[in-house]
Amino acid sequence: MPEKFETIKHAEKPEWWKWEGTWVSKFGCHPDIVDAQIESNRKLYAEQGYEILDSNIEKGSMFARVKLLLRPKRVQIEKGEPKLREGTDLECIYQNNLEITSVLATVNFKLILEFDNREYRLLDMKRFLKRDRGVLKEILDIDLFRTARVDGIARTVVFENGVDFDHDVLFAESVNIDHVLGNEGEVKHEKF
Repeated sequence: MPEKFETIKHAEKPEWWKWEGTWVSKFGCHPDIVDAQIESNRKLYAEQGYEILDSNIEKGSMFARVKLLLRPKRVQIEKGEPKLREGTDLECIYQNNLEITSVLATVNFKLILEFDNREYRLLDMKRFLKRDRGVLKEILDIDLFRTARVDGIARTVVFENGVDFDHDVLFAESVNIDHVLGNEGEVKHEKF
């Protein structure tokens, strides 16, 4: 007979759980140490550049199930500065300070990025560059695109024509590969 769970803490802001850029971390533990485990996870995720937005806790007879809603840390920018995405009201940018350790450029204009927190992310460059002109548009040439490499100093992606990207933007615009592959333990949200 499956164990029954009673919700002991509902999500405070259910609408937040649908934001783009958020993901859900799940774990189980003994009910007596839920708070300590959440605090331990909070410190671990803070070191990796994430913040916990909300939690949902269910208690069973033997253990508790915990879901934590996470997103990359953000910092405010001054009014009048460019926003992260053209045409949005978003007034903050991602700042993770995560560096790229490796990159693989695929034949369908996607980058597989490995960050120094051991997270692999997928970025569709066609979607990312569809409105750009000049040297950025040159990257949509497959031969130039396949020249993507990690710059040894800036620790971000650079192409043969000299174009490079801020690693925080690459992180923010990409999705975790675990989400793409459907691995359990993490759920990425696509709409903001």
